[in-house]
Amino acid sequence: MEERYFNIHDIVKFKIVNTTPFKWQFKNIYGSYENFEAVKTDDLDFIVYLGRFKPTNQDCYITEEKYYIKEDYFYCQKDSYKFTNWEFEMSGFENGDTIIRIFSNIPGYMWMSGFIIDFMIHYKMNEKGYPILHASCVSKDNRGFMFSGSGGTGKTTITMNLLEKGFKMLGDNYIILKKGEVFSYLSLLNIFTYNLAPIIKSNLGVKNKIILGLKEIIYRVTQGYIKIFTKLNPKEIFPELTIDKIKLDTVFLILRKKELKEMQIKKIDKIKLCEYLVTTQMLDNTCLFLPYIAEYSYIFPESKLATYWERYKKNLEENLPDDILIYKVEVPQKYDKEIFEKILEVISI
Repeated sequence: MEERYFNIHDIVKFKIVNTTPFKWQFKNIYGSYENFEAVKTDDLDFIVYLGRFKPTNQDCYITEEKYYIKEDYFYCQKDSYKFTNWEFEMSGFENGDTIIRIFSNIPGYMWMSGFIIDFMIHYKMNEKGYPILHASCVSKDNRGFMFSGSGGTGKTTITMNLLEKGFKMLGDNYIILKKGEVFSYLSLLNIFTYNLAPIIKSNLGVKNKIILGLKEIIYRVTQGYIKIFTKLNPKEIFPELTIDKIKLDTVFLILRKKELKEMQIKKIDKIKLCEYLVTTQMLDNTCLFLPYIAEYSYIFPESKLATYWERYKKNLEENLPDDILIYKVEVPQKYDKEIFEKILEVISI
């Protein structure tokens, strides 16, 4: 048995325990949080156990023939996504000690961080008044610039291009917000051929370049069904270009539009932004957790889990400053140099 501890800015602490005989699958999961690895502590917000387990699903309501629900308890007998399948159990998420148990097929352990563990991190952060946003953030001259949008809108592409202009990075996929300040959430970069910025390419070794090319071939052969990202740690690629905290100055809400010829930008208010941010968060990878929230909410409609999105939106409204600049930016399907130059112009105002 192997275990690792993680501490995210002294806000949320958790432990992952591998009870299987395979170390490599454990590495796939804890690697997602390696920048938060910490020393052993007893002050944990939740614990994750990987491997076979016996569910304590007695006296439960049963829905959809596979979900077992009672107060402060949820068990999914079997679920799947593409070539992965898993079962999992969680308890103590309403009150008490939160325990998550996951058993998956071999490919599934590659996805469990994004499907289950990430949501619990978000859930615990939100309970403490620190909403996590599906966004990237960079800084320069003590000003923070956030870029939010659903997957594939170009957050990583924009971030990498701004790093080449002397900006520093707090996150390319998630960031944490509290009282107008952005806290870093430096997860591994998900790199594919379409977002391979020069700053990353120049730091890739020959081995990673070959692997990236092979993954592109797999993607094309399977007609987009299998897309395997190359994961890179920004603290290892460009450690001097990362920081932990910055005051938020400007927010860019990025929307991609197929028939658009050139970038369009206009100001929007905070209320409208919060609506977009909640929806964007729902569309994130953790959206696979949404059915579990819905099933539990059906049985316990007044529970903390059932009211999660209401409290999330309230946290956004309370922690986003009233005096920041907010822009809705519509961009063409394909980025070009002109788009980055226009964004730089707005940042420089």
